[in-house]
Formats: sequence, structure tokens, C-alpha cells
Amino acid sequence: GSAGSSGAAGAGGGPPVPALEFRVGDKTESRAFWGDAFTVRATGLPSDTSVTLRFRADIVDSEHESWASFRTDPSGSVDVSTMAPEAGTWADADIDGPVWSMSPVTDGEDRLVFNRLQASVEIDGAEIVSGELDRYYIADDVIETPVSENGLVGVLYARSGAQKLPVVIAFGGSEGGLSSGRNIAAYYASLGYASLGLAYFAEPGLPSLLEEIPLEYFDTA
Repeated sequence: GSAGSSGAAGAGGGPPVPALEFRVGDKTESRAFWGDAFTVRATGLPSDTSVTLRFRADIVDSEHESWASFRTDPSGSVDVSTMAPEAGTWADADIDGPVWSMSPVTDGEDRLVFNRLQASVEIDGAEIVSGELDRYYIADDVIETPVSENGLVGVLYARSGAQKLPVVIAFGGSEGGLSSGRNIAAYYASLGYASLGLAYFAEPGLPSLLEEIPLEYFDTA
């Protein structure tokens, strides 16, 4: 599915067509930066009716889900940011409720790719409409440059053409390798920093174990 548009009268002036929107600011989007707030709005539903919104997302190779039941307003709409659920995994009107209240799924299915959020609307257990939001965390204009000088093992990220940027160094923990530092650095570069993702063990040319890592390595970076 994809982000829907607001419910409108059907062909020939018939009943409204159910739709599901992901709203970022005042725009309907199918793609949003990972750090941007978004809300979910369902329209074109029967008025004064109990509906259930279900959310599912892939978060670091593990799928999580949340849900909430609402009573539609007189226009047949539900807005997660302004309406409190009747029941569900969160209790109050909360723009972030569908995300922070998620818990690991129990069905064992692997439906989604990383950072894809899926939403659906059900009435009496039947799915009425669904949609997906791609929550990307690397801006399209971020440039990746491998770094291997002076014994370092890392990747530098910055937005294309940007100059005199504040700088951050990103690295992981006991998992070792470069992947955590790489992902964190790419995200911060998207926010406007020059970011160095750094490995300090468990990569070729570096200590194999997290033991006696020289702090001077980070000084060099």
C-alpha cells in the first residue's frame, strides 16, 4: 500500500472512499525522514463507529506492532494526534503513540523491510484500508567517503557541497565492527553534520577483541 489521500465522495456522488494518510507537517507523504514527527489520519469511514488502527514496523531486523481502537468523529475520520483511543497500546491523544507503544510481534512473520511502517484500519475485524510510510534515515544528498589514513578504519559522511560543518564521531559498542558507527554517522550527516563513523576493533587492521583499545586512536580521529 501507499499513503492515501483524504476521503472524498465516491464516483457519482456516492459514499466517501476510506483512505489512510501519513501527515508530515501539513502534507500527506509516503516517505519521511526518520526524525520527523508524523501523524496518521483515517478518513472516509462511517461516522460514530468503532474502528481499530494497527501499526507494524521493522526496527533493526525485528518487527514490532501497536494498535488502538477509536470512535470515528461525525465526518467519519480518526486523527491519532488529536483523538484519544478507547483502548489499545497507548491511552491518550499522542502523535507518537503508534511508535513508542510498539512491542515485538508474536506471529513470527517477517513482512517489512527496515524502517518501513505499515498501518491499517479495521472494522469488526475486517481490514478496510492500509498504507505504508518509508522512514528513511539517510538524506539523498549525503556522500560517503571511506577513511583509512593514519591507521583509522571508518567512513566519513557529509551532505554534498556542504562546507564548514560541525563534526561528530560515531562508533558502536561491544558488538564491534563498523556497522553501528556507519549507520549513526549517516543519520547525523543527514541532520547537517560532517560525521565520521569509526570502527575501533573487530575490523581488519584493528584489535580483534574489545581489550586494551588505545585511546590515542580516537585522538587521531
